[in-house]
Amino acid sequence: MSIKGILAWPVKVDDSLTFVLEFFSESAINLEQHTRVVAGHVATQLSHVEARELARQKVEELAFTDLITRLPNRTGFEHLFRQKLKDAKISGTCLALMFIDLDGFKRVNDSLGHQVGDNLLRTVANRLDENLRSSDIAGRIEESNKGIAVRLGGDEFTLVLSDIENSGDAAIVAQRFLDLLSEPIDVGSQDV
Repeated sequence: MSIKGILAWPVKVDDSLTFVLEFFSESAINLEQHTRVVAGHVATQLSHVEARELARQKVEELAFTDLITRLPNRTGFEHLFRQKLKDAKISGTCLALMFIDLDGFKRVNDSLGHQVGDNLLRTVANRLDENLRSSDIAGRIEESNKGIAVRLGGDEFTLVLSDIENSGDAAIVAQRFLDLLSEPIDVGSQDV
């Protein structure tokens, strides 16, 4: 097949090129003005559809994700925790629920400023997220087998550990996270 005719219309959302609507033909294409207008309207409608989908995704992200840490927020936690409970019931396994409250966080916020406090929260979130097993909950709102770390608000985080054999296993994981969070965190001007 040799292509002799190509039609292309840009599809933009907020003045950014999202994709191009393309048509290929084995013969030369000679479009009347009316056909060009119709194809332009199709491209415009596709851009509206794409804009609505992007807006829907953003609303969902805002509803379920903490904007500072990018971890699930309280609403996201409730959604994910219900699913983890359901999965545990079906598989006959246990979960461990851990609450983490950062001591002295208010002092960091008050003395070093909210930007430093936000950076501290991000670092804690990353440490939690990066050190969970794939079956635990910490992480983004996407469906996965990874565990969940959640920022409930302020300086409070929650971890949900899946497939726990016994309370001793949960205690080992809890100690690991205590040790991990006890390491100094560089917040720019100093370690906290």
